[in-house]
Amino acid sequence: MKGTKFLAALAIAASAATSAQAAEFYVSLNTGANGNDGSKSAPYKNLWKALKQAKAGDVIRVAQGIYPGQTKRGWFDITEPVSIIGGYSDDFSTRDPIKFVTKLQPMNANNNDQGNGLGILNISFENKQGVDMVIDGLTIDEAYSNTYHMVKGKPEGFTLGMLVPQGPAKGATIDNPTKEASSPSRVAALVYLRGVYNKGDITIQNCTFANGDNYGILGMWPEGHVRVINNVFVNTRMIAIEISGAKADQYGKPTANIANLEVANNTILFNWTRTNEMVDMGYGVRCNSKFNCDIHDNIIGLSVFSGVDNTKGEDKTKNMKIDNNIFFMNKRGDLSFTISPNLKFIPVDEFEDIEGEPGYKSMQGNISLKDPKAFGSKINKNYLENFLIASYKEKTDFDPSSPANQFRAALGINQVGTIQSTVSMFANHYPVEEMYQLFGAMDKYGAQLPTSDKAKTKKR
Repeated sequence: MKGTKFLAALAIAASAATSAQAAEFYVSLNTGANGNDGSKSAPYKNLWKALKQAKAGDVIRVAQGIYPGQTKRGWFDITEPVSIIGGYSDDFSTRDPIKFVTKLQPMNANNNDQGNGLGILNISFENKQGVDMVIDGLTIDEAYSNTYHMVKGKPEGFTLGMLVPQGPAKGATIDNPTKEASSPSRVAALVYLRGVYNKGDITIQNCTFANGDNYGILGMWPEGHVRVINNVFVNTRMIAIEISGAKADQYGKPTANIANLEVANNTILFNWTRTNEMVDMGYGVRCNSKFNCDIHDNIIGLSVFSGVDNTKGEDKTKNMKIDNNIFFMNKRGDLSFTISPNLKFIPVDEFEDIEGEPGYKSMQGNISLKDPKAFGSKINKNYLENFLIASYKEKTDFDPSSPANQFRAALGINQVGTIQSTVSMFANHYPVEEMYQLFGAMDKYGAQLPTSDKAKTKKR
């Protein structure tokens, strides 16, 4: 395979985020107190407290627990380029993001309190140069702030039915299965990146992203590198990963800067369309203008539309490499692009036919995984089986000769009919505890176990 191997070890990740001038803060929900000084021996209790104290370049180390946000709002603002390293035991003696889960999991009851945050983890700052920050070892799950229907789109064996995007609607949320959502979840993504006029590098790795009502990772970065490495994404509505380039500099002038997006060793599964009619969106990774996109050594599968999407932006401003990935049962195709005015979908075995076309630099070593047994029991079997047959159907009942419609026609009023729709399944809740099995499910491809001797990726 192409590229030089390197260890994405947790210790290396942590030290990469630390400089000689950086301060370190410690957070432990179970043993800390917000009145402490945030040291290892006297950690803060809440992550939001550390975020308010940390300055650019600082590192926040977070122990296991479900962190609720300030006044349990469930969302977190990062207003300085600081690093967050999760997955520690309560006393910080051991780090293992799978065993010691550091979780951000907002609740439906607090959807009204989200404020202006566009992500559960909302990264938003401007005019920062030399950014070097790492988000490592977090679990971000939106299931408990989503709305799920109690009856519609509910296959056998499921506790709740389909996702009702940005509810409320007749149905239920997981935390309160007898009532409607108090308000819709309004976040645009599990992680939202707003990087106006910034320059530098952001790495997101060894994280678990679950049950996104909208995007997984969404945002903009004008110059430098965004690296999404060794993560698991499961059950995302619309797109798991989409980063856009800057359109203008801080003075409003068009910029020629081209940033770099590396998507490596991720496992990206169950990418759903925008609505339950299943007519648009539903991608694993989208490539945008003003970005060099390097997508390699991932497992990208079970998308309603395609694994990689290249229908947005100008190809001549892109420099795409899609190498050594496993594509897995993407329904419309493994790659989508535009042949005006239509969308084109192709399987992985046709990738080399477009190598060298504008925007496509390398399309080598990609393969298709035909047999889901290669995952063993790592994927929830019932979820997989129902996804593969998921469908949307409409039945129209329109009788122009009915007395009512004849009367309406005589008066020049539009005739009417009824439409009955059925949805077999749509972005239903996927159990987070089963997602950790996907780390290391396949050797070399997709997310590897986040330990110092097994979490291997390739840096270009």
